Amino acid sequence: MNLLFIGGDMRYAKIIKDLKDKNNIYTIGYDNTIFTNVKKFNGDISNINIIVLPINGIKDDYSVDSEFSKSKVVLDSKLFDNCMRGVQIFTGKVTDSLKQMVRDDMEINNFLNDKEVCNGNSLITVEGILENLISNRGEKTIFASNIVILGYGNIGKPLASILNGLGANLVVGVKDYNDYLELYNKKIKVFDTFNQDEFSKYLKCADTIINTVPQNILTKELISDISDECYILDISSVPYGARKDDIKDKNYFIYSKIPAKYSPVSSGHLLEMKMRSISGGKL
Repeated sequence: MNLLFIGGDMRYAKIIKDLKDKNNIYTIGYDNTIFTNVKKFNGDISNINIIVLPINGIKDDYSVDSEFSKSKVVLDSKLFDNCMRGVQIFTGKVTDSLKQMVRDDMEINNFLNDKEVCNGNSLITVEGILENLISNRGEKTIFASNIVILGYGNIGKPLASILNGLGANLVVGVKDYNDYLELYNKKIKVFDTFNQDEFSKYLKCADTIINTVPQNILTKELISDISDECYILDISSVPYGARKDDIKDKNYFIYSKIPAKYSPVSSGHLLEMKMRSISGGKL
């Protein structure tokens, strides 16, 4: 099989290492790698069977993120025009730019829409969060810590379960009524983030806050209620849980893309197994 890797991070380095001996691997944006049996893309895309894009996809200006490039990687908007029929494209985000570049006969596979990949990534992310909490909160144990989790989605659910099991004084902020009921039935303390009085009350008592919500849920007024000693870990994506200017005086740390940073080998293996499965074992 002929594969073209465009940008990416250490997860893709793991996949390339595993696939390069039995497949033809071409790359764009891999200046700083030491792979053997891997070729820089020569411009002829007509023989490529599989195209692998970064998890965050192609941006509005047709650029892609690459940890291995010395300069910004910008794609030609017509790059895929001469692709063979049925070419498979793997990514984690189907952006408008990608939609404009592809034809109807191309197959787009979204890693992040896959249940197995999402579940595996969630557990890797939770493990990375635990490692971060243990390493960055001085000598505090998770047991008996006053921890607030904001959000109860793919990460919030397993994280709440594990922290609760470790004996944290845990409270979870949610906005969905079904999430509220689920936590209540599990006997995990929960509050409605729309209730600003309750929100403020729990933030005042927290020594650790973990935000999973990709919006400015921590307003300037709420931030003023947070202790200067409180460790605030934001694992969400842009625009994150707070405005930079509002929270700059607090102990605030953004830790996004955890699977790629904490365990690129394990998270890369998840993506590789999904690629092998979808390709029918041809890789």
